[in-house]
Amino acid sequence: MLDNSSDASGSQWILAGEKTFVCQQADCAAITSALTANQKLQLNFRVENNELKLQAVKCAATDADFSAECEGGKENSWNIAHVKTDCGLYVPSWCHVYKETSESSDGWKLLPIDIAEFTDSEYQWGTQYDIAVSTVIKAGSIESAIYNKDTKENDSAELVSAFKFVIRTGDELAKSADGIINYLGTELNCDRNNHCYKLNQIVAGSDEKILVLEGKVESSSANDDAGSSQVILEKLVCDAKTAQFKVDCADQYDDVYWVNKVQ
Repeated sequence: MLDNSSDASGSQWILAGEKTFVCQQADCAAITSALTANQKLQLNFRVENNELKLQAVKCAATDADFSAECEGGKENSWNIAHVKTDCGLYVPSWCHVYKETSESSDGWKLLPIDIAEFTDSEYQWGTQYDIAVSTVIKAGSIESAIYNKDTKENDSAELVSAFKFVIRTGDELAKSADGIINYLGTELNCDRNNHCYKLNQIVAGSDEKILVLEGKVESSSANDDAGSSQVILEKLVCDAKTAQFKVDCADQYDDVYWVNKVQ
């Protein structure tokens, strides 16, 4: 692949000696950086009027690391957060929030796939887990993950820290009952900090909305219903119509994890 831009900006490239394509600034920088470092690139294209249109720079890695980083199997160690968030898919569902064990404290990201063998019976809200997983990588993205069953629970103090997460209005979200809003089988206590009235107004509205909430998980030892946990809502951080969510909410909060916030 050769740089075909007239000003050395890396904005146009020749692929396989014959097909040209252009890129946007961030993608141009990623391509230039990878080629400068002698890395292999994995790119997504679509074809319009017999021209290549770059969709995304999916992955870049050295020859030695390409299989593990961009294609193939890999052994990982993950931290699984003590709170989930809506996946942002067509059908509402909870997704794990995770990071590589070795990553910094702000390295959390959404995991929009299930972890095989790590079910709701293994996972409890309010508990952070360190788990070993076997993953399959395709086009630089995690295609599948299998839990290796040698987990240990992390009982650090951060387990009681507040955490922002996302829910959506619609069939899965009804008005509160006895101070509790239920979303996808998880109880959200809106009564403790007087959020039920505002949330009920949002639920009753005609517009489909996405909500960013902040809460803490109260373990079963503090609940009447032993063996369960409950999310105590501390703050309604933001709510917006679906089309406005990225600008009005997600762009303002780095710790809002939702797969569609970048679209």
